[in-house]
Amino acid sequence: MKKIFAILALVAGTTSLTHAQDSTGSHKVKMEKMKEMRSELNLTKSQEAVMKEQNAAFRDKAVAIRDDKSLGKKEKKQKMAELQNERNDKMSTVLNADQMKKMKEMRMKNGKKGHKGGKGMEPQKSAVGNQP
Repeated sequence: MKKIFAILALVAGTTSLTHAQDSTGSHKVKMEKMKEMRSELNLTKSQEAVMKEQNAAFRDKAVAIRDDKSLGKKEKKQKMAELQNERNDKMSTVLNADQMKKMKEMRMKNGKKGHKGGKGMEPQKSAVGNQP
């Protein structure tokens, strides 16, 4: 019985460490992208601060849409498109015309690398059974 508890504790510890490493790696990637964007777009400190704030608000709203069980797949997709348009409108008030053009080019470049799509709105299948 003690061996079972020890194994469970080991598995739980390993899982939490793996998760911590994944989130740290993800954070590093986000920070690198922000640094690249700041450099490529030649953002001022105030522009960067406003964009960080807007991105955080966008992320919160996107998560709320994704987690809304009352919405179907098509409705979620439509709401996400509306949210993206809202984000672009707000971004155009922060960036100048040249920066907006460069932003669109960067998005197209990233899209061609297969960065588009990702996991999307689909619930992930669990390893046990076919439950989302």
